[in-house]
Amino acid sequence: MIKTRFVAAGVLVAAAGSLVSATASQAATVTPPASCPLVFTRAVDVASAYELRTALSQALPGDEIRLAPGAYVGNFTIGHGGTATAPVVLCGDSDAILDGGVTATGYTLHVWNAPYSVVQGFTVEHGQKALMIDNSTNVTVDDLTVQSTGYEGVVFRHGSSYGVVRNSTITDTGLNAPQYGEGVYVGSADNNWVNGVPDRTDGVQVLDNHIGPGVTAEEVDVKEGTTGGVVQGNVFDGSGMVSVTAGAQSWVDVKGNNWLVSGNVGRYTIRHGFTDSLAVTGWGNNNVFTANLEYVNAMGYGVKVVTGVKGVKVTTSNVVVGAYYGVSNIKLVKA
Repeated sequence: MIKTRFVAAGVLVAAAGSLVSATASQAATVTPPASCPLVFTRAVDVASAYELRTALSQALPGDEIRLAPGAYVGNFTIGHGGTATAPVVLCGDSDAILDGGVTATGYTLHVWNAPYSVVQGFTVEHGQKALMIDNSTNVTVDDLTVQSTGYEGVVFRHGSSYGVVRNSTITDTGLNAPQYGEGVYVGSADNNWVNGVPDRTDGVQVLDNHIGPGVTAEEVDVKEGTTGGVVQGNVFDGSGMVSVTAGAQSWVDVKGNNWLVSGNVGRYTIRHGFTDSLAVTGWGNNNVFTANLEYVNAMGYGVKVVTGVKGVKVTTSNVVVGAYYGVSNIKLVKA
């Protein structure tokens, strides 16, 4: 049975909606998973896939849906968002596992039209894509374990601006299609734009994650049409990347504008550390690569910047080890 706890009111609510009185001391005995925030409006404890779907379908701003340890098999959707002061939170510890089953199709967890959602602490595995965020601004992904997907790990797209993925571990993507096995994917390629209009998934932050090993394409792929994001403080392990003829060339490929790539550490790339690419005229411009530590040890550059982009800066604060062609193919600027 789903149990809902109102902190202020001190009542338990059964799934059917009947109220059961509880004293303040009884309510206080409900111990949340360690990964769940301590402040919430209403806590909903779930322990099965059915209970989880029910809680998600009835979610209100300020709800904290708390996953008990165990496997939740299937595809799940957060379709009700929150507000800046009262987000919808789905949380649990790493031994709470959302399992999409097959890896050829489906999204294990889909955030759809649900702004101000928070997903935190638990494990998401399998599915063609583990975590898909669509049409949902201000989504926070924190301390997740994402693994064993058919294609990408975490995707922000279709205008899902100002999201953040942080403190998370993403491994073993691209099991079905290595060329599409990005760890984090931001925006949409131009051939997927609707009526030729860019997918403005802007201001996304990728912070302090461990991405790889086993990520077969880029650890982070920033698509054309996106602006003003940050990739910072991450640790990249490219030891699972596929051949450059079929997939990635670098840990991070930036095709958007005005992105900052800073303070990352990378090892085991297939060719370059970072790339700035031109997919569509007017994109790939004004990006900054600074203060990264890059163990390239491959036949490439620390930062490869394609001809035709404008305003890209690679600073002298990047430390590049073992890049056959050097730090970058463009002139460095002082940090």
